[in-house]
Amino acid sequence: MPTLLTVPTGYAIALEPDDNDTLLVTCRDLPPVTTFGDDPDDAAHHAVDALVAVLDDMIHRTGFIPEASPPQEGEVWCRLPGLVTAKLALHVAMRRQGVTQRLLAERLGMDDRAVRRVLDLCHASQWAQVERAAEALGVVLTVTAEAA
Repeated sequence: MPTLLTVPTGYAIALEPDDNDTLLVTCRDLPPVTTFGDDPDDAAHHAVDALVAVLDDMIHRTGFIPEASPPQEGEVWCRLPGLVTAKLALHVAMRRQGVTQRLLAERLGMDDRAVRRVLDLCHASQWAQVERAAEALGVVLTVTAEAA
């Protein structure tokens, strides 16, 4: 049985009324996340962008990906895009195996810049590129679909 890599698929966020008729968004597990929205849907949309940006920054600065805590009272679950979750799995696999970006580039026969884009959580990579990188790390990506 293969080893399962566990990565966050989302984070609990709090939506609180702000003093300018907007909703303030924060995240216990990722304290730098702070954004806002005009209504709950707008706030959740902005929350995804903020979560991805903060995770990308944390990975580049520390290599650390915080675990996601279950939502507490007053919080809602904010799901990360599937492509971002797949890229988080790449980062976890690389860290566990001690694989650098340069070594992954060599395994893939790609230049460092191309691999940097594949690993960049904010870059809209093609799924096939991410899957190819996963295979180079000995990882198989699987997709789980749930009713919304």
